Amino acid sequence: MRFPLPAPPRWSLPVCIALAVLLRAAIVGWHPPTADEVLTPLNDSTDYHVLACGLVDGKGWVGETGAPSAFRPPVYPLFLAAVYTVFGKGSLWAVAAIQVLLSAAATWFCARIARGAGGSEWGAVLAALGYAVYPAFLTQAGQILTEELGRVLLLGGAMLLLEARNRTVWLAASGAVLALAVLNKSVLAAAMPFLSFLAAGNPLEGRAWVRRGATFAIPALLLIGCWTARNYALSGRFIPVSTNFPITWSQGVTRFSLYTNEWYGTDVELLTAPDDFLALTQLRNYSGIEEELAVGAQWSDKARAWVDENPGVYGMLTMRKALHYWGPFVRNSPAVQAVAVATMGPVLLFGWIAIMGSLRAGGNRRRAALMTLAIALPTTIPYAISQPDVRYRLALAEPFWLTFAALWLGSLLCDNSRNSSTATAPNIDSA
Repeated sequence: MRFPLPAPPRWSLPVCIALAVLLRAAIVGWHPPTADEVLTPLNDSTDYHVLACGLVDGKGWVGETGAPSAFRPPVYPLFLAAVYTVFGKGSLWAVAAIQVLLSAAATWFCARIARGAGGSEWGAVLAALGYAVYPAFLTQAGQILTEELGRVLLLGGAMLLLEARNRTVWLAASGAVLALAVLNKSVLAAAMPFLSFLAAGNPLEGRAWVRRGATFAIPALLLIGCWTARNYALSGRFIPVSTNFPITWSQGVTRFSLYTNEWYGTDVELLTAPDDFLALTQLRNYSGIEEELAVGAQWSDKARAWVDENPGVYGMLTMRKALHYWGPFVRNSPAVQAVAVATMGPVLLFGWIAIMGSLRAGGNRRRAALMTLAIALPTTIPYAISQPDVRYRLALAEPFWLTFAALWLGSLLCDNSRNSSTATAPNIDSA
């Protein structure tokens, strides 16, 4: 059933973008990031800050010891270094302010993806509005973490890929932007082969299929390859993005694994780890790439041996963490948990319904659904076997589920615009 509503006013999208910026600015203004709260010993933010300061000081990509590191992906520290260069080293307020502005781009990208997927004008506006007011996104602009920048890169690359079709420059740009997303959050590397296949289009088109796939993949490989070559030159080892996954995987089967104690209590047999094991998840505790590789190998060997001895426990733990990855549950106060369930729950439910329905459609609606699954599903297992948390899905998949939920709701609203699944050119560029 469709409701007889007219098309949304042309100012609707600019208002959504302004709302996204104003809400985040208000939150950051009320509680700006400060060094004593953010740059703590077990906070990832401190690693990014240390790397950025090394770059600003001309020391290169080094940790606190001055030795080269590959523990953290490079894009977010480079972003911090650029901000520090302009506004002063340690200017966390400036980082937060720029991340607030980045939310405007992400809001527009959501609308553009919705419209590019053949959605109605209402679907595009609702996608932008959803991103603007989504509670989980509002608080992340002030965090010195990869999430805000990561969503902009991922959504921007996805928008370019969805709308590229046979446009060579757009395909190449999408590959480059998505490669930057990988270099911001390494787990996205698992999605790149699937996105390359999607970019290539119909395999029956022969040379055109190869050309499109190469146009997307070559810029991505060149960008990621530059960082990989740097790591190889320093270590003699193949390190595509970072050295930290062996440690996070090992953490996934210790008592420090997120929710393990809540699910199983303290009696279940897990990989024995010292009380300071969490410190190994931070760059500052390493003296360079060689130690990062050695410690990672040591603990991954222990984790592998434990898995061989406890395959049932490992399988159940991984399954439950994967279910958590796709559940609206957070570790926090009862009030925050209630807000999470009330907001994330409907987005996930109606997003999944819309995505599954879109797979039966044609044109860009189906292409957008396949692209969304190609991004989200390959990243589920790496997080499920390491240390999943809902905030990781928020950066990677949640904007797409929110956009598809908006498409579903927009399809109920008759706005006298095209609702065809084969619709292509967006009508929201004026925003």
